[in-house]
Amino acid sequence: MKQMKFPTELSQAQYERLFAPWLKRSWGRLVLSIANIVCASVFYVAYPICIWLLWMTKDTRFTKALLVPAISFVLLSVIRKLINRPRPYETWGFTPILQKESKGVSFPSRHIFSAFMIAATLAYITPWGYLFFVPAVLLATVRVIGGVHYPSDVTAGAIFAGIAALFYLL
Repeated sequence: MKQMKFPTELSQAQYERLFAPWLKRSWGRLVLSIANIVCASVFYVAYPICIWLLWMTKDTRFTKALLVPAISFVLLSVIRKLINRPRPYETWGFTPILQKESKGVSFPSRHIFSAFMIAATLAYITPWGYLFFVPAVLLATVRVIGGVHYPSDVTAGAIFAGIAALFYLL
């Protein structure tokens, strides 16, 4: 299948300027890597706990909280496979701050979709769930600064999650 072309939002020089403050400091790469892992882990721990609690309490929201993210995740995965956009480090030939070696499938970001989808699911269950949008935004920022996604990748992932979350209103 022919690869779709996207305009890049950031040039190689812009990415180098974005990286510079993090690479100048001995702890910069470590801080971004830890932020990436911690933010992602928050979601991958919170969601199974939420699903388990809904199941244990026989909450009627269980089915939606399970199926809306699962179906939309599969759909997003198919879309990004069809688009197969190269990652910034592939386009510009630099080593990303965040360790990543995979090629393509950058758009939309599945990490960011998952973070925003889980935050939306938790917000569907409890008002406290809205707090999870803070680490979701932080994760999106870290993944762009880390050089593994373009700003449009993370924006599209968040928007796709927002659209999928509308099914909670049905």
